[in-house]
Amino acid sequence: MMELLVRHCAFAPDNVDLLVDQPGSLVMPTARNIITKWFTKLNHLISYFSSSLAMDQYCATAETFEQLIVPSDRNPIAVVCQREQYIFTMMSDSCFSGGLMEHEPEQIGPSHPSDVVGPEPEGGMISIPKMIPVEALVEYFSTLTGLDSTDLGVHLLHHFGPEDCSLIFQNLPQSQLPKPLNKDQGILMSACQADELSQDARIDGKHCGAFTYAVQKALKEKSWTISNKSLIVNARVVLKNKHIRDQHP
Repeated sequence: MMELLVRHCAFAPDNVDLLVDQPGSLVMPTARNIITKWFTKLNHLISYFSSSLAMDQYCATAETFEQLIVPSDRNPIAVVCQREQYIFTMMSDSCFSGGLMEHEPEQIGPSHPSDVVGPEPEGGMISIPKMIPVEALVEYFSTLTGLDSTDLGVHLLHHFGPEDCSLIFQNLPQSQLPKPLNKDQGILMSACQADELSQDARIDGKHCGAFTYAVQKALKEKSWTISNKSLIVNARVVLKNKHIRDQHP
């Protein structure tokens, strides 16, 4: 992905930040660090995220579930973008990632039958969903906060404080919550639909995110010159050919 941004998207190396959750990493992908990087001075931000997501009905009156990015400190981010006046492009190799951006209509997926190419292949492969159940997060933070609550937001606010806890968990009035992106202000390239799991798999002898592998393969096959829609359509074909059936970018 670094090669893609620098060599093929013409981003200056100084404008590309790599946050990796591994020993020795200079900048860990914590919630604070991710949000800080999103508040860029550039007018076009591209964010690639490969990790786990969770889905949470963050309050008892909520009728829908919120897609939550889970950084390395397990402090879920519920709002992808909180700035206006710039274009935000996100590529997410995570479970449920098709619902990360509000107001962005699905352009490729089950509602577009013409995007389905060929029959489903026979066979299958071992893969692991990139998902953390909200119940597991509640159980984890309960050991840190000592609070007896099934509400994830209660634990997050107590442990991280209002500065680092996503606003959606702070029981604020609607008027104080960040406004979502305007229509067509953001571009989301998601590993799967909003109700699907994204898979980690062993492909060609290497462990990788299946969607990440498919995107890189599609880009190389097209000599790194391809439209957003064609990239996703070709990635879907790659996943089918690798027998990953239940994941539709």
